[in-house]
Amino acid sequence: MAAASRDEGRRGVARWPLPILVVGILLSLSAGGLVEALVRVEQAEAARAERDARALRLMNRVERSLARLWEAARLAAIALETPPARASGFQRLARHLLVGEPGIGAVGWAGATEALVVREGASGAAAVLYRAALEPEGGPLWFVPAGAGEAPWLGTLALRTGDGVLWVVVGAPESDAGLRVALEGRGDGLAAGWRVLLRRVVSLPGAELPLAVHGAPVVPAGAWPASAAVAALGLAVTLLVAGRERRRALRLAALGEDIHRMRRVRQALEGRLGWTEAALAAGGVAVWRSDPWGRGRWSAAAGAMLGLGAHARIRHRDQVLARVDGTDARAVRETLREAVARRRGYVVEYRVRRPDGAVRRVREKGAWTDAAGGGLVGVMLDVTELRRRELDLARENRALRLQRRGAEALAAAPGGAGGARVLAQALVEEGGYAAVWVARAEPGAALAWAGGAAKGVDVAALGPGRVPAGPWREALLGRAVHVDDLARIGSGEPWREEAFGRGLRAALFLPVPWGRRVVGVLALYRAEPGAWDEGELALLGALCEDLGAALAAAVRGAGGAAG
Repeated sequence: MAAASRDEGRRGVARWPLPILVVGILLSLSAGGLVEALVRVEQAEAARAERDARALRLMNRVERSLARLWEAARLAAIALETPPARASGFQRLARHLLVGEPGIGAVGWAGATEALVVREGASGAAAVLYRAALEPEGGPLWFVPAGAGEAPWLGTLALRTGDGVLWVVVGAPESDAGLRVALEGRGDGLAAGWRVLLRRVVSLPGAELPLAVHGAPVVPAGAWPASAAVAALGLAVTLLVAGRERRRALRLAALGEDIHRMRRVRQALEGRLGWTEAALAAGGVAVWRSDPWGRGRWSAAAGAMLGLGAHARIRHRDQVLARVDGTDARAVRETLREAVARRRGYVVEYRVRRPDGAVRRVREKGAWTDAAGGGLVGVMLDVTELRRRELDLARENRALRLQRRGAEALAAAPGGAGGARVLAQALVEEGGYAAVWVARAEPGAALAWAGGAAKGVDVAALGPGRVPAGPWREALLGRAVHVDDLARIGSGEPWREEAFGRGLRAALFLPVPWGRRVVGVLALYRAEPGAWDEGELALLGALCEDLGAALAAAVRGAGGAAG
């Protein structure tokens, strides 16, 4: 059925070129019109941007012109304050202003006893001045805006000159194509479509002029004859596509068959990988792979091993490191970094703290592979029970060695002093204790035998007269004294200060029995704090019984010699 569907698809591909031609022609024509419309829009936008820039330049020119006109009017008003110059001087000043400043349309002056004299430089400006002269006077300087229909004049500046007034009609004669300057709200006589492009308030002493630049509507440039060219180009492309479409479709069909076959192969490989991972998980082994940046895949057994659950999806190395004990996590990160940098394998063992608080030991072995762009592959194995059995075995071996050495020491030197000294040295060498001493049970007895020089501890410094009275008395009463951490004992104890100052951190005081009485005390020190193991205490108790027999024999021998 699948083969029949693919044959039907190929026959359908053979019928595609005609519809493609029709659709391609329509799209080509539409594209030509769209391109022309886009070009028109771009031309209009460019024309508006150029017009706005010209409006800004025009407003700047008008502002500078008004400042210049005001300065000229002020200087003329100062000149007219001299009475002999008023009559004849006004005519000269007016002619100078009208000729030198094109923005001035008319000039007028009137004194307290003299009539208004007007010189007109542009048509219609005198009417503006006459109307302004009828307005109420202001302070030393005021401005009378032009009225409706008085364009292009902006208004009249009025300056008081002693006992007279000087009027100057100012405007915006400077213009630009499609632009015009007027007072805000005075767009009289503008054609349809004109609008305000720019507003600005020009400040003059005594007056604020709200100006606006009006602009004509933007007309885009002539039509761009692109429709036919784009349509022809689209038709050519359509013909080319239609000619090749059938071959391309056939290639796609073949590619689809290849993809379908690869999917079947992938499903088969995933199935094999699944039962392989299941078989390894049954043996307590988890497998994983990752790229150099830690992204990858860990099998379900890894989630169970880390306490995340068998259904946890582990896709990054950080999910694994989050469960590793803090001190071990730093070592694992450094090992992984070096393995990636040097492209080599590694073996690392670390502790994992599960959510329920249980601590497990995991051994991980990885190797570098260049497949799939390079990365690491490896396995994880829970070695908690293996390490526990190894520790038990090491403890049993240590106990056997201590028993053997203790028996040999006491047998080689049964005289008490020698045997105790050899036993102390054996406990230091085989048991790993930092210091060991043995004291007799007599009150005030000095430290009799000690070992520990091999550990760098001067046991003699704890020597005669410094036997810890408290623990010694407790041990003589038949009670073992365990000190797991000397730092937790108050500093007032002299024996604690002596031991702590020499690097000793844990102590154990055991009674040495003989029959129903205690004949001595065995003291052992460690350089690291920690609890004393029950099996170790049982072994040391047995050694104390053998030592008690040797001490009792030494005491009896000493008594017989004295008799």
